Amino acid sequence: MLLLSSCSQIQSTLDTPTGLRVTDDGYLRWNSVEGANGYIVSFDSLEEPQISTTQYDLYYADLVEGQTYEVTVRAVGDGYIHLSSEDSHPLRFTYKTPEAPDAPVTSSRPVTARPCSYRLSGATGGFRSCLAAACA
Repeated sequence: MLLLSSCSQIQSTLDTPTGLRVTDDGYLRWNSVEGANGYIVSFDSLEEPQISTTQYDLYYADLVEGQTYEVTVRAVGDGYIHLSSEDSHPLRFTYKTPEAPDAPVTSSRPVTARPCSYRLSGATGGFRSCLAAACA
């Protein structure tokens, strides 16, 4: 007698990110989600590339001083065991350019600028070039 059985894994949807906040140093931050492979930040429904940390430097979002934005964050799963979460509750904020630190920032290691590029949001699918000490 031949007996066949199937093994099915239970899929679960990741929890929705919580604790969205914009900090004085110019970052969007949120609480981590267990099992997340990364996060997708969306400004006014335009998605940024996936990131692996629970913070996003608003400098790279090309936001306009004094303009109000609505931002959401989605936890990205592996697609097998953990499915991606729903978008977080939207956070509305008015962008203010962060103030420069009072004291100059010093480092013991040399910082050299190098060109880099990152994917643009939206339908264009293009790339934006930047000049940065490090490409994240």
